Amino acid sequence: MADPADSPVEIAEGLPSASAYPTLNLDFSSSEPLPRAETDWERDAAERGEAATSPVFTPFSLSITERRAPHPRLVVETRSMAGMPPPPLVRQRFESPLADDAWGRSGLFGGASDEQAELALRILDGWDAGHGCLCADDVGVGKSREIALLVLEALEQGERRIVVTTKNENNVRDLEHEFRRVASGHQHGPFPAQFIEVGAYREAKGEGGVLPLPDGPAVYLAHAYNLADFQPAIAAVRPTVWLADEAHEFANIADSKRGMAWTALHEAMLPCTSKLAYFTATPAVTLDQLSYLYGLRLWRIGAFDSWIARKTGKSTADQDENPGAAEEAVTAHVAEAAALGDAAGVDADQAAASGKRRFMVRRNDAFTIRTTPAEAEQVMRELKGSGHYLSRDLWRGGVSFEVEWIDLPEIPGAMERYDRAAAVCRDLSLAARQFGAMNARVKTAGLDRAMIQGYLKQLLFDLRLDSVLARADRAIAAGRQVVISIHSVAGDDEGTAALGRDAQDHAVNRRLESAINRINIREIRKQGDDGETSYVDLGDIPEALLAREELRLRARALPPLRDPVHVIEQHFGASRVAAITGRIPARLRALRMGEFQAGGRDVALISRAGKVGLSLHDVNRRPRTMLVADYEWSADLFKQELGRVDRTGQFTSPEIVLAASVAAGERKFAATIAARMASLGATCKGSAESTGTDALDQFDMSGGIALEAMKNAVERMDDEARRYFTGSQFLERQKTSDGAWIWTPKRRPDEGTQMRHFLLDLLMFPLAVANRTLALWEEEREKLLTADTIDALAARRTGRVRGTVLRERALPASPPIVLVDVENEDGEVRAIARGFVTEHMVRIQGARGPDTDGGPRTRRYLQFTAEDGRLVSGLDLSASEAHRVRWAFGVHERRDTSPRAVLEDLRVGEKIDVRSPGRLQWTLHLRRDGRIEIRGAKISRDRDALMRPGLYGAVRYEPLGNFLYLASHEHLEGFLEIYPAVDGEPALEAAA
Repeated sequence: MADPADSPVEIAEGLPSASAYPTLNLDFSSSEPLPRAETDWERDAAERGEAATSPVFTPFSLSITERRAPHPRLVVETRSMAGMPPPPLVRQRFESPLADDAWGRSGLFGGASDEQAELALRILDGWDAGHGCLCADDVGVGKSREIALLVLEALEQGERRIVVTTKNENNVRDLEHEFRRVASGHQHGPFPAQFIEVGAYREAKGEGGVLPLPDGPAVYLAHAYNLADFQPAIAAVRPTVWLADEAHEFANIADSKRGMAWTALHEAMLPCTSKLAYFTATPAVTLDQLSYLYGLRLWRIGAFDSWIARKTGKSTADQDENPGAAEEAVTAHVAEAAALGDAAGVDADQAAASGKRRFMVRRNDAFTIRTTPAEAEQVMRELKGSGHYLSRDLWRGGVSFEVEWIDLPEIPGAMERYDRAAAVCRDLSLAARQFGAMNARVKTAGLDRAMIQGYLKQLLFDLRLDSVLARADRAIAAGRQVVISIHSVAGDDEGTAALGRDAQDHAVNRRLESAINRINIREIRKQGDDGETSYVDLGDIPEALLAREELRLRARALPPLRDPVHVIEQHFGASRVAAITGRIPARLRALRMGEFQAGGRDVALISRAGKVGLSLHDVNRRPRTMLVADYEWSADLFKQELGRVDRTGQFTSPEIVLAASVAAGERKFAATIAARMASLGATCKGSAESTGTDALDQFDMSGGIALEAMKNAVERMDDEARRYFTGSQFLERQKTSDGAWIWTPKRRPDEGTQMRHFLLDLLMFPLAVANRTLALWEEEREKLLTADTIDALAARRTGRVRGTVLRERALPASPPIVLVDVENEDGEVRAIARGFVTEHMVRIQGARGPDTDGGPRTRRYLQFTAEDGRLVSGLDLSASEAHRVRWAFGVHERRDTSPRAVLEDLRVGEKIDVRSPGRLQWTLHLRRDGRIEIRGAKISRDRDALMRPGLYGAVRYEPLGNFLYLASHEHLEGFLEIYPAVDGEPALEAAA
């Protein structure tokens, strides 16, 4: 590691002297020993038994040789991730006496469990190896304790300037208390370093800012909301350790002020240290969002795309230095994956609705493709295998997740109200499109449609809210406490309905008002070319001004959206509701949370402000029911809210209920979060199914099959239904005979049309028409679900198979790959390439050969559970493919050419070349109907060779298909005596 003195960062002048600081209290002696941890072995055994039967999780396997205290809850790992072994654990003890004493101490006194100790030791191994690490342990595993152990160990090793970043100011204080508790057993106890909360030094903001620099060691505490202001001052103290808690706060924001500060601090630290670690339960939703984790030292700042190209099998390590090759690789990967994957970025509608700038929008939405969950899982497994990553969870057996369907037609007036609103939104969208085309200077970015989407999403929530409250009443009557989760606390005019005002008196919904104001009212034409462009402003468009006013009047006539907080408090009584929202001061939120946890309030209402950092689980023996009344856009925030009611120390597991309207337009929101949750699970836990939200799979509308079905469904729609489309993908601009421009529906949408375009338009259809259209889509999707397409869909997720491990054979490759031969429960023999498969994917795919259509073979991944408990995860290969892969890596083994071995090879899918007469090429292939075909043999040319003595009656001809085959398997031995199997280089597998 480089000496910090060689760093280009200059230490700021004018720092306070050591005398400006109080003397550290370093007396860690105690009048009596702190209690050690106690284990509920009966509960531990019961949970292990439950986890052993889980198809997704398995108990986490410790590598430490000394066991002091297991975690209070069973710590598990996904089976998919457990199928990849981690590197050997080198460090087995802490050098720090304080860290060593904490390991095994009671958790009530800051003690660390075996699982927490192992995570810290693995990160220390990573630092020794010269790279940082990512810890994606889920809520409740204990990331704060793990960070505290690392701080203590770094101090023991002589590190004097340590930076710890977290989410917000409250987290900063919580971490300081936790560090003291781990070091001394008490949250106000001594600690062997000075804590410096950078936010307290306002004068240190900006360039030239100065932070204190004590003579002794110091821990600088910053958070996501002040790092941009204090980054220069933090860099100036030359920190050599950085522990980033809640690191996901810096994902996907590279060009924002916060993101640039994050990058700048890495640029300052990486030349002189590798001691970085990131802690977050949700580091990324998709692989391309990992780019901010520079401290892993797997890619240089600005060179992430070349790493992704290599990991997705579209470039090799040699191409990493060639930006052009990397870009071509990424483009090729997108083209190949377009028929298979789920992906999830921030889609343009969501970004516009939340006010994000265009540079913060991912290149695709939740329904288009980057990598499949199965492929993402493999990449994350390899990060674990190299010691860069570890992700675990708590066993959450007993947690239920279900969908509560709410039929809007059964709610009096709901359909009429929705259809009126949808009609206003359609006309608004068409007006924005019609008049927007008349302004050549200013082009709208579809923000009007994003505002419309936000309004209709909130309207659907308002329509089903009363049904949600009825479900809450039933839960309370059953003795449960209820947590109601909502997305927004805003209504239109909460006083209007309460005061009995006429509907015409209330204000227009703010989202609709914003969308109406985006209708262009100026006619501006473009003139000139060849760089001499000019614009002519022809003034206001009277029709546009009139359209604005008419739409505003119609919007004002719509019933106002109710204030959900007011509705919920009125329904239950304010004294029974703990409203934990952004409207409530932080201290009052904490007070209300305490009252709810003590059983003093039956209902907790949480909005975004209450979905992170709160504990609402069962601590008073009243089971919890969480009602998700409205969808979150963000998968990680959705996962965080589910974690509020499922935490360490709970007496009972919660039930989680997602309220969903029987409305086709709402599928956009449910499908978006479904795709993102699968991608989040794959990236964060190494298993798409790990989020525990399998009930969301019914909403999945991602992938090429869903897209093709949508286009076919649009073609089948009648003209009356097609006229409700408003998006440019479904309309074309035509000029009438009198010179006017009109928009008319297309018979089939453009090739570039995505599912999000279709679902957004469906949101503005009348409810009944939208539901009929969705039914058409479902019919078309069923037509496309052939055996081949179902197989392709299955390849998007990692397959789960049980059976027997037959043998393991390492390939001469670096980084390593092991081929594991397995036999599944159906008796089929396959091979699983376990290890760093993506690093060798170009060679592996070349050895596998082309698919039947001439393109690359689909990559399928398996998680295999053996009868003896062993877990294997990796790339699925047929026996024939495995044989060719071994040959490609230089393992030129001789084939067993005995009839028994040849028949076994044929049964597992291998194609066997035989020594045919002359220079002819004959290959044996076991067909699906069980017959052994002699490929390459022709009845007109080879009749004599195949009818010779010893073979008479053994070979037959099938005119339907024009091929020759062995009459039975019993004839194979005689056939091979005359034409023996070839044991040389394996031929590429022929198309079936």
